[in-house]
Amino acid sequence: MNALRKLTQEEKDGIHKYRAGAVINFLPLDKVNLYFSNTPKPLFPKEWIINQGEYDPMNDECAGISGSIILTLMNGYRVGFNTLWMFARQRAGDKITDYGLSLVDLAQTMVAIGAERWENETFPLSAGRDIIQDPTKYPPLQPIKLRCAEQAIGAFLWAKPQGKLDSYDVARSAIATLNTLFPDKKHGCVFGMLWGYPMTDVYIDVPSDSGNGHAIPLYWETNSHLNAIQSYGLEAGNQGEQMIARAVFNKWAEDFGCFIPIDATRAQIDALIASGSKFNDPWRVNIVRRFVDAYKGLKKPFSWLVAVLEMFLNNKKVGGMMLWDTKEHCRRNVRVIADRYGLSWSQKATLCATIRHESNYNTKAVCVNKDTNGKVLSTDRGICQWNDYWHGKEITADEAFNNPEKAVDLMCQYWKRGQMDQWVAYSSGAFKRYLAVESLPSTPY
Repeated sequence: MNALRKLTQEEKDGIHKYRAGAVINFLPLDKVNLYFSNTPKPLFPKEWIINQGEYDPMNDECAGISGSIILTLMNGYRVGFNTLWMFARQRAGDKITDYGLSLVDLAQTMVAIGAERWENETFPLSAGRDIIQDPTKYPPLQPIKLRCAEQAIGAFLWAKPQGKLDSYDVARSAIATLNTLFPDKKHGCVFGMLWGYPMTDVYIDVPSDSGNGHAIPLYWETNSHLNAIQSYGLEAGNQGEQMIARAVFNKWAEDFGCFIPIDATRAQIDALIASGSKFNDPWRVNIVRRFVDAYKGLKKPFSWLVAVLEMFLNNKKVGGMMLWDTKEHCRRNVRVIADRYGLSWSQKATLCATIRHESNYNTKAVCVNKDTNGKVLSTDRGICQWNDYWHGKEITADEAFNNPEKAVDLMCQYWKRGQMDQWVAYSSGAFKRYLAVESLPSTPY
């Protein structure tokens, strides 16, 4: 039984567009070498190293553990693995009796859902895999998903050969390049291989021709080996750390896969690919022009371009990087903003149902109010239908139209104060026809 499954051909074809070298212009190899030679290796506290076989020698949570370790390095605080692993298996459609996971399912789950903080995990490892993998054993999943979203990644890059670079060079170049571009983050790879070695081995220099599929996180390069954090406790390797040679990495990177989580969103990566742009050097000089070119062809709202530019120029996420280009994205954003204001589930449902009736999540919706003689009295604009006569001092017509995040922010403030009857859809009760569907969770993007 393989704790990590080999990739199917369909999975290999599906991740082709996200191969790292197609999205990032890497640092030259000499600079990559200098980076690992001159930069201190990130510290990984020994208490964070997990022994997945401590309670069950047949435990197959290595993929979830590997993903959580890379998230821990990126975020700077400890991220759990049980919930991530469970959601990845659920996403794959696995039954309780199924064994193992693929890295594609793990990567997609890290984008779509995320993972719990360590202290919020529902179950400890000692609960056993049959409990941990069963979503029916968990409390209501929606509040868990809301907590997981904080640790969700924006996208992932897949390590595949690119030009003269083999998979090993792509992986280490991606880590060095991303760490240079985003100095407040520490990046790493989730890698899969056939494991047929004693756990006490430190250097893994020759590919095994037997064993089981196994996932491990890689986060650094030392002495022509990639540093791995093993998930079998401090007794493995050198205090839980092992060294993976180039030949071993290249042997298995295609069959099991290797991906690098990053904090850019899938939409940003798609925009980069569509426009032929890359994270290139000199980065700050060219990135604005690149994104403006992408924006022109994508027909997205101006707020999208501003958020993307601010994120990349400041090396951080801005407002969760919200996209207002589709109805489902708008609905998702409304619910995220409502959570910022601490609205209850009931309040959020009524707010969403009101917006659904008022604008159907159309950021460009317009309603002109006239008297019986046809004279224009006022105009309602945007996703929240802000009226320029009654609310013009709070939000301008342009903002109601072109700054949907501000529009929803302001509406949440009214909801928080109990002033919902400012909207006819609420005061008339018309919102109730949408209340059932708007009580359902949204889909992360």
